[in-house]
Amino acid sequence: MAEVKNAFIKSKMNKDLDDRLIPSGEYRDAQNVQISRSESSDVGALENVLGNKEVLFSSNQVSFSTLVAAPNIKCIGQFVDENNTTIYSFWTDYFDTQAEDRIIYSPSAKNYILSYNINGSDNYKVLVEGAFLNFSQTNPIIGVNIIEGLLFWTDNRNQPRKINVNLANTATNPSNTYAVPTYYADEDSISVSKYNPYQAIEVLNVSSLAAANVVTADVNGAVNNSKTIVIDGVTGTVALGLGVSGTGVKSGTIVTKINSATSFDTNKANTIADNTALTLRGLETTMYDVTSALLPNGGTAAVNGTPAGTTTIPVDTVTGEIAIGATVTGTGVTAGTTVVSYSSPNVVVSANQTLADNTVLTFNANPYYDANYGGDPQFLEDKFIRFSYRFKFDDGEYSIFAPFTQSMFIPKQDGYFKGDDEKLTYESTVVDFMENKVTKIDLLIPLPATRSVLQNIGTSPIKITEIDILYKESDGQAIRVVDTIKVENSTPWNTNSTDDVFIYTYESTKPYKTLPESELVRVYDRVPVRAQSQELISNRVVYGNFQNKHTPPASLDYQVGVSDKYADTISSSSYSTTEYPNHTVKQNRNYQVGVVLSDKFGRQSTTILSNNQSTQLVNGFGADTVYSPYRTATDTAAPEWPGESLKVLFNETINSNSPAVVSKTLGTPGLYNSDKTSASYNPLGWYSYKIVVKQQEQEYYNVYLPGVMKGNPDATSVSGDLSNITLINDNINKVPRDLNEVGPQQTQFRSSVELFGRVENDSITTSTSGNKQFYPGRLSDTVSIIQDMRGLFDEPSATIDNTEVLNGFYNAKSNPLIGQVITTASFGMLADTTQPYDTLDNLAIFETEPEVSRLDIYWETSTAGLISDLNTAVATDTGGVQTTTGFTFSLNEGQASGTTVAGPFYGEDIVGARIDDARIDVNPANGKWSVVNNAGTNMTSRFTLVESGAGTGPSPYEYTLKTNDTFYYGPNATVIENYTFSFTYETGGVETTPPVKTGQLQNIAPTIDGTCPRSLTITSNNLPTITTLTGKNGSADTTRDTDDLTWSIVSQTQNSSPVNVFTMTTTNNQGVLTAPSGAATYVVVVKVTDAGGLSSANCTLNITIGQPEVNSIFNISSITPLYDGDGVRYYFTNNYTNLDQDMGAINANYIYGTSLVSPATQNTSDKCTNPGEIGNYQFIRKKLSGGLGVGEGAFYVQFWADAPVTTLSTTSQTFNPVSLTVEYRASSASNWSMAVDVDGTTTNAKAQYNTGLTNVPVGESGFQSVSGNNNEVTLTGSTSQTSGIKRVFAFDLPGEYRITMGALNGQVCNYADCSVTKNLSATQGFIVGDYNYGGGVSTPQQYQYNVGGTTYYAKEHITKYVSQLYTDLALTTAATLVAGTYTFFRPNVNWEYTKDGSYTANFNSSGQRTNASSLVSY
Repeated sequence: MAEVKNAFIKSKMNKDLDDRLIPSGEYRDAQNVQISRSESSDVGALENVLGNKEVLFSSNQVSFSTLVAAPNIKCIGQFVDENNTTIYSFWTDYFDTQAEDRIIYSPSAKNYILSYNINGSDNYKVLVEGAFLNFSQTNPIIGVNIIEGLLFWTDNRNQPRKINVNLANTATNPSNTYAVPTYYADEDSISVSKYNPYQAIEVLNVSSLAAANVVTADVNGAVNNSKTIVIDGVTGTVALGLGVSGTGVKSGTIVTKINSATSFDTNKANTIADNTALTLRGLETTMYDVTSALLPNGGTAAVNGTPAGTTTIPVDTVTGEIAIGATVTGTGVTAGTTVVSYSSPNVVVSANQTLADNTVLTFNANPYYDANYGGDPQFLEDKFIRFSYRFKFDDGEYSIFAPFTQSMFIPKQDGYFKGDDEKLTYESTVVDFMENKVTKIDLLIPLPATRSVLQNIGTSPIKITEIDILYKESDGQAIRVVDTIKVENSTPWNTNSTDDVFIYTYESTKPYKTLPESELVRVYDRVPVRAQSQELISNRVVYGNFQNKHTPPASLDYQVGVSDKYADTISSSSYSTTEYPNHTVKQNRNYQVGVVLSDKFGRQSTTILSNNQSTQLVNGFGADTVYSPYRTATDTAAPEWPGESLKVLFNETINSNSPAVVSKTLGTPGLYNSDKTSASYNPLGWYSYKIVVKQQEQEYYNVYLPGVMKGNPDATSVSGDLSNITLINDNINKVPRDLNEVGPQQTQFRSSVELFGRVENDSITTSTSGNKQFYPGRLSDTVSIIQDMRGLFDEPSATIDNTEVLNGFYNAKSNPLIGQVITTASFGMLADTTQPYDTLDNLAIFETEPEVSRLDIYWETSTAGLISDLNTAVATDTGGVQTTTGFTFSLNEGQASGTTVAGPFYGEDIVGARIDDARIDVNPANGKWSVVNNAGTNMTSRFTLVESGAGTGPSPYEYTLKTNDTFYYGPNATVIENYTFSFTYETGGVETTPPVKTGQLQNIAPTIDGTCPRSLTITSNNLPTITTLTGKNGSADTTRDTDDLTWSIVSQTQNSSPVNVFTMTTTNNQGVLTAPSGAATYVVVVKVTDAGGLSSANCTLNITIGQPEVNSIFNISSITPLYDGDGVRYYFTNNYTNLDQDMGAINANYIYGTSLVSPATQNTSDKCTNPGEIGNYQFIRKKLSGGLGVGEGAFYVQFWADAPVTTLSTTSQTFNPVSLTVEYRASSASNWSMAVDVDGTTTNAKAQYNTGLTNVPVGESGFQSVSGNNNEVTLTGSTSQTSGIKRVFAFDLPGEYRITMGALNGQVCNYADCSVTKNLSATQGFIVGDYNYGGGVSTPQQYQYNVGGTTYYAKEHITKYVSQLYTDLALTTAATLVAGTYTFFRPNVNWEYTKDGSYTANFNSSGQRTNASSLVSY
């Protein structure tokens, strides 16, 4: 029969029309049918629809509800992927009863996403499971689509989500159950919107060079994801702002709070093993100059010569600068050496150096210099660049950009003018060195998880596969990619797998690609907060009936201030002082600061402003808009000024609504909560914040001027409101003439540019110090006239030289443009008023008024963070005393008990306002204050807390800390004398304990007892001990002030050359200096070091190790008085053999009496022994046992005879003669002979003296000549004063000696007339002493001499025997003479009544006497 076919290609059921009117392709009714999707000839044909059936799960064939033990579980959505014959379904057992308005999360809900492949062998798969899916039976999932394996869905309860069905669960189901999925385990991994990198890159890290305040410690107890670290074994003082490093410590970890001496908090939660060694150092910016070998104040020089053991180094070939305090490096230079002073050609350094000739010295070498640097050193010179980053995720999506950094810029020379820079600046009107010196930057990129988590993408909550390093220049719109880092590649990563920072080293490389414009304007993902519908249109996912953003708070309670950047040691600091050392907020500007909130996925609020309506600044904080004025003369002076920054003070926490409740009606998201096990779980809450700033005063210029002339150039009429400026080069454009309405002949113009003075020239003389900072206030200056110089001042002459007053203007010969400025305050220098007229050419600077932008936008800053961290800080810091102010601990071991060591100090609140009634209970027994050392020992009893004030405004409470003990800085002082001070304040019934204070007992350098320098003379027979030194360690504790001293030799030299003769040992804290041998003069520098490592000032010992002391028998200070006719003979022999052997040396008439016979040691013989003779002349003989032994030094003999005083000056007085001999024999078996003195000259005492010679001093006789009989001295002349003779000789030849003075006779004597009583007025005698030690061994053998009119020094005290001359009293530097004959004497010393005590002798060029000395006559 005939076949009828209907093709229902319209796939449309039509029940509205009559059967007869139904169009072709439509149908009236159908059940269990569908229209074929085939494109064959059956297109449009009806097909049966299969019915539903229950599919049982797993091999044991149970229902899914039974398998997961959820009897109430329901499917709330499904999607059929016909291409892959797979059904996707969404299941939950949770029913949210408040779903119409509020979203209530159930941590116990059982939520699943299943797939079922009708053709597969492993049909069922659980793709995702967990309460975090937040499904509810009240929110069916209607919008479901799949594209390229990505399953998208939305339920109008959660944000739109997606999963990759091919990655969700690749495991095979085990028997009787299902494979648990792990790839998607939280909201971060399933959100269509991707994680928003909210933090800017940091350029701050622990400094490896920070030598000051380096602290080492060990972790005491494992740290498990905590910000608190407990330590022991501490060396040094833990302080706020120190960076922490060690195994497992995250990069950028910084101390933010001191809890006690053994505990501190950091800005990051760490996981660190017990006993891990930690190092705490200062911070540094990670913007480096690695291509400059020197720091801006560095230089080089070459050693000129071979300095040895000296701090004075002669140099030449100097380049750059040799700055005081500069660190010196070079081959052979002691580490840590610094420059003390420099005066060409000598550099004085802090430690002795021994250096080779031409050694290159470097002063302030750049510690970051890299000779092998491979980057482009000039690429960043002219650029202000900023960096950001973005993440690429596993499905190919990119995050939005993180906030950009501030400009990576540090000017060359660190921004300081040097040398001729000021001159070059006003000549060119450009600051040439204002270029970027940064060539290498370590970018610390914050990560949302640790490296180990991110690299395991299967379990990582945020599935990042790549990191793009982004780069932007200040004058360009393009954003470029510098590098792309593969997360799976471990090569570029930090070694610490638990680190949450990726450090990327940028070495001035050019970007490799530019991002398209569409990426530049993508400030958030255009994914709604929640949507009711979803569909695919042309392979694009489209959402309908959605909420596109969160509802932010209407306002926040915060205040804004502008002030100096905080130091790193302030816990609330952003560390910008170190991170961006040259950045500052521009002055004379208005800033409005707002806050932008964001959820974790980048949905941002509008700018939120403050509801604080403060009209007055309180502690520097006002409302959300603040004016930054120009600084005043009372502010911190440059160069110490760190720059200024904006500061935001939050008075209340940031809230939205209850974090457990998300309002669908209001659109308020609550606050972020990541705890999936909590009923307050809220992944879409406000997560992060960032600070934005509106500042519409934009571009301005600095006008660099060659001096500003105050008043008229002739200086005859000075106006306080008029200054003249010279406009050259680019200044003509910076201060342009108004040319809008001018006539053709007009030569004078005005300028609409307003100026503010910044640097004022204050000297006519050109110099680098000829200017000063100028403080302009808020009022600007106006340029009233601009005209060429000759026209302005009616100068007809075309030639300007220094005879013209107009020469005061810079480059006056070129007839420059002059601008007359009407100033609000006197500015500049008066012109020179006398010929020749000097030019004013010291640098002056004006600043132009900024252009005001009409764009009403807020600029993103690099300040951002987590709202949870901010709220914690606000909640912690609200109320009561939050800071102890004024506590500066200063205690050294030398201070007595009762010393004030801290204060006055007091409590302040979070904004720095003093709390007048904040009170501490000073009784230590009540426990409201304590002192604990680093060993954990309570030290409170050693201190006293003193209160003053009454707790009211005029007299607030304040406190001082005093000692009630003495202290000693011992070997463990860094631990047991390192203190943590805790104070608990009470105010208004509330107690608060602000961050603790710390303090360290300071060491005092020890001292050496006695005077320094000092001179010591030691005889060789007293070696090895030279001296024993004592000292004090600086402690006020008298029971311990000599403890733990260590003595050492700093240097030892002989004639300025190093020697190694002396040894210093420490015995019972005393320094024992020894030397085994080495008779000479030395300079030994010693010091003593205490337990803390401090050393005393160097003590210089001028040591003379001389010949041995002479045998004591040669020390005869006087003999029995010898008068008229008396004589004497002393024997220094070992026996009595031939004691009086007559060698004819003395006339036999003057020697009488009998010889000594053993055992007698002395006898006296009378000359007049006959009856009736009364002369009573005596000759004394005396024997002393022993002669001069080997190694027993040397002795001298000085003979003398005095004539009596007569009544008439014309009376002749005559000694004729005085017989004197010193005789020698090697032993008793030898004959006596005339002794040879120390010069090797046979002694002969013959000489003539005359009292009547011209200029002979009263009481002396004048030496006249060496003449007469051998060994006889005659005296002639007349005087009314006592007069006499002196002769001196010195001997060092070992053997026996006899000293003889014959009977005294002459005109003044009666000898040998026995009938006349002897004259007791005339006397003679001798003294014997140690030749090497005049005045005794303890007396320094250093004597001043006048040699040819020049002062020198020698070790000999007897003038005629001077052997070597020195230029210094210490006898270390030999004199340099022109070889020849010199007259010399010791001032005020006359050994032999020569003229002025003088002798003559020959000296060589080294100051050595080369022949026997001759007596100088009158």
